[in-house]
Amino acid sequence: MAFVLSMPLAPLKATSPTPLRSPPICASQSVAHARRMNRRTALVTLATSATAFLLSQTANSETTSPLQYKVVQSGSGATPELGDLVGIRFKGSYNGVVFDNLFNEPAPYFYRVGSGTILKGLEEAVLLMKVGDVFEVTLPGELAFGRKGRRASAGKPSIPPNATVSYTIELTTIPGKDEELLESIELNDIGF
Repeated sequence: MAFVLSMPLAPLKATSPTPLRSPPICASQSVAHARRMNRRTALVTLATSATAFLLSQTANSETTSPLQYKVVQSGSGATPELGDLVGIRFKGSYNGVVFDNLFNEPAPYFYRVGSGTILKGLEEAVLLMKVGDVFEVTLPGELAFGRKGRRASAGKPSIPPNATVSYTIELTTIPGKDEELLESIELNDIGF
C-alpha cells in the first residue's frame, strides 16, 4: 500500500534583482561608504584573529591519560597503527637539560608501534601523529621513566624517579605505508 502526502505549495514570490548602486552623488556618501568598508575590514580582521587564536588553543591538547602535547607542525601523511614500523626523531629534556637528541642523527630511530621499546608516553603520542607531525609532549613520571628513574650514563644525566620529562618528537616515516601511498599515486597517474 502506498501513501501519498499532498501539501499545498506556497506561491512563489517574484523577486527583483539586486539594484545596482549608483556612484556617490556627494562627498558625504563617499565618507559613509569608506566607513562601511573600514568596518567590514575591521570585522574580517577580528574574525581572522579569533579563528587563529582558537586554532592555537586547540593545538594544545590533553588525552585521557596524563599525556599533554602541543602540535608544533602538522604533517599530512599516514597515521600509524599497532604493529607498524615507524621512524621517529626526538629530543628529550629534564629541567631544561637535554638527555637524548636524535634530531642531529642522519637516520631516524625505527621501532614497531606497540613493541614497548620506547617510553609509554612517546608511544601514546606516536599513535596520535601523522607522518610529518612534530609534537612537544610532557610526560609525567608514570609515562616516562617511572618509579626507577634513569641512571646517568656517558654524557647523559640521571633522571630521578617519577620525574616529568619533555620531548619534541617528529614522526618521519611509516615505511610500509609510504610504499602503499607511492603505489596508489603511481596508479592514479596512469589512470587507475
